[in-house]
Amino acid sequence: MDSGTLKLLEKQQAMMSSLHETMANQKAQRKEELEQQNARHREDLDQQRAQHKEDMAQQKLQHEEAISQLAQRLSPGASTSEATALKFDSFVKSKEKWDQYLQRFNHHLAIYGISNMEKKRACLLSWVGPETYSLLRNLFGAADVSAQTFDALTEKLSTHFKDSIHVQAARYEFYNCKMQPGQSYADWIATLRGISKDCNFTCSRDGCDQSYVDEIMRDLIIKETPHADVRRHCLTQTNPSLDDVLKVAATYVRTLETDRVIQGESSGKDTSIVNKMTGSYQKGKKPSKSNQGNFPERLKSCSRCFIDHQRKDCQYRHAVCQKCGRKGHIKPMCACLPNLVSRNRSHPSISAQCRSSPSTSINYIDA
Repeated sequence: MDSGTLKLLEKQQAMMSSLHETMANQKAQRKEELEQQNARHREDLDQQRAQHKEDMAQQKLQHEEAISQLAQRLSPGASTSEATALKFDSFVKSKEKWDQYLQRFNHHLAIYGISNMEKKRACLLSWVGPETYSLLRNLFGAADVSAQTFDALTEKLSTHFKDSIHVQAARYEFYNCKMQPGQSYADWIATLRGISKDCNFTCSRDGCDQSYVDEIMRDLIIKETPHADVRRHCLTQTNPSLDDVLKVAATYVRTLETDRVIQGESSGKDTSIVNKMTGSYQKGKKPSKSNQGNFPERLKSCSRCFIDHQRKDCQYRHAVCQKCGRKGHIKPMCACLPNLVSRNRSHPSISAQCRSSPSTSINYIDA
């Protein structure tokens, strides 16, 4: 090789050596930076673990202290000073009556063992709410509310709210309280009793003050019940009590439910409609004009029994009529009966069955 080539090779080797040295330095520097980052990260994690452990220990102490305080409040032997009662809700006239609020307030104080009259007065004035507190100031006028006793405050409010009750308005609400759809008789009675507290249903004779609210409720239930069978059964008794009426209603409701279970009616329809119809055909009596003109319009769809379902699903499709002897319908739907002849023209299957019946006279017998 000539001298020029040798110099070029030496120069390249020097450059390669410098490049390897630079890369080694960069690699070492990068490794050092990663080690420093890992060290800082481990230090941060250790600090976070220590802080979390300290926070958990502090929360545990706070929970134990809170449980200890609550146990002291609820303990039977806790003194009045130790039993710090939780705040009670304010009185809102539109949500509940004053006598009910006062009863709940006294129960709340009894839970925490507060019997000191001065503390009861302070709790009442603090918790009763700004509206009622302002009312107390107006009722006492120039007198200082804070100087009044607990009994004086509650008596003043009780008198005020009692005088504001309008007896006639309460009685109007009572007499217009109807049984709502889906409401039970027990819930209806509870609602009526709640309204009757303001109706003053007591004897006005001197020295009597006997309540006759049960008799008023009995009369209202008999008059306003949506179940005619309950009303009829109660009217068969000379002077039934409220308990007697409720027993009749309870028996009627249980009977309906049992009948629905037996008939497999899950839709909630009244399956006793056929019994109501057959009950109008009593022995030796003709159907009344009111029955002749009313129930055919209420019953529709099925020509065999007039209950609202398809004729192919009727349970009486294979029944034998006790009036005409034909198969396919029951006696109350027989076209031979005068009050149904004109009504069954839309059901030619029944009319054709009974048109050739040899019976010419009508005998009303039990089905």
